[in-house]
Amino acid sequence: MRLFKIEKCPKQYYDIIVNDKFIFIQIPKTGSTSIYDECTKNKLVTSLNCYRHEGLNFILQINKNYKELPVYCVVRNPFEQIVSWYLHCKRVHNIKLEFNNWLKENINDVHLSQSDYILVNNKIPDNVKIFKFENGIDKIVEYLNKTHNLNLKTLDLNKNEKYNWKDYYKNKKNIDIVVKHREKEFKLFNYPTNIN
Repeated sequence: MRLFKIEKCPKQYYDIIVNDKFIFIQIPKTGSTSIYDECTKNKLVTSLNCYRHEGLNFILQINKNYKELPVYCVVRNPFEQIVSWYLHCKRVHNIKLEFNNWLKENINDVHLSQSDYILVNNKIPDNVKIFKFENGIDKIVEYLNKTHNLNLKTLDLNKNEKYNWKDYYKNKKNIDIVVKHREKEFKLFNYPTNIN
C-alpha cells in the first residue's frame, strides 16, 4: 500500500502525523494509533493524499522540506506484530482461517514489513529515531513531550483480546516462516529469531 510513487497515490486524503516539529511513521500494530489519536487532539496531523500507514519514502516525495524534520517510529518484535495483525484481521475483517494457514497466505502482507516504512535508499536515515514497542508507548510519548514541549497523554487502545503471542508459535514451521520472511526486521531492529 504505502510505497506508491506520487503518480500512483490514492485519490483520498488521510490525516497523518506530519507537522512543523516532527514526522511520526505509523507502522501497523506497533501502538501507533494511541499516538495518532493524541497528535490529532493536539493538531499535530496533516491531511495528505496518501494512506494513513504511509512510509517515509512516500512522505519525502510529497515535500522535500520534510527531510529536515526528525522522524519517529515504533517497531515491534516481528513474531508479536504478526500475531497482532492476524487478530486485527480476525476482528475487523472477520477472517476465519486458523493462524497456521493465515500465516502461510499472508506472510508477505505489506503491513508486516516494518523496515519498508522507514528505509530510504535501503538504509535508515540519520534523522530517524526508533522506539521499541516492548519498552512501552509511554516512553515515546514522554520523549515527544520533553523534546517538543507537548502535552500528549498515554492511552491504551489495544482492541485485540488478551493473548499470549508465543502460543501461536508452538508449531516450529510458523517460527521458520516468520524468520525467513521477516529476516530484515529481525536484523535491523535487533530482535532474537527464537521464541523464549
